[in-house]
Amino acid sequence: MDLQGNGTKDMDLQGNGTKDMDLQGNGTKDMDLQGNGTKDMDLQGNGTKDMDLQGNGTKDMDLQGNGTKDMDLQGNGTKDMDLQGNGTKDMDLQGNGTKDMDLQGNGTKDMDLQGNGTKDMDLQGNGTKDMDLQGNGTKDMELQGNGTKDMDLQGNGTKDMDLQGNGTKDMDIQGNGTKDMDLNYILHNRPFHCCRH
Repeated sequence: MDLQGNGTKDMDLQGNGTKDMDLQGNGTKDMDLQGNGTKDMDLQGNGTKDMDLQGNGTKDMDLQGNGTKDMDLQGNGTKDMDLQGNGTKDMDLQGNGTKDMDLQGNGTKDMDLQGNGTKDMDLQGNGTKDMDLQGNGTKDMELQGNGTKDMDLQGNGTKDMDLQGNGTKDMDIQGNGTKDMDLNYILHNRPFHCCRH
């Protein structure tokens, strides 16, 4: 991945675009952000196959500074990630570094940025194959004291998603992390290169 207007194989940030993600109005193979659209997603009221943005999550995490395989929330961290200064197996965020990267509380399997989403979500009240946004939950997490089989949020609950009228199978947002990275600290400062080619 890359950060601050740079682009690399798996992600970019600040208006850059790379194979798997982009951010700030950029578009790449798998996602975009700030009203941009790419193969698999878009943002700002747009919906795409696999992601969202603005505090998005990843396959198995929650949001609001939480992150774990199945995740929780409110500064908790477990097997796969966390956020808000917490660190777990694969990542953390807010100046923390884990296996692959982090970024201002964002992070997803292959990318995200500025609260962007990952494999399966949408953003800004939009709906796509598998995600939600704005304090949403996903298959294995809860958020803000809400919890349902696969997610719920703000007192809403449905089999696989809900949230401010949005929801998807596997993720949420608002400063979430993802399986293998996040950025805004690690991208430029990580001690190793996991995704650059």
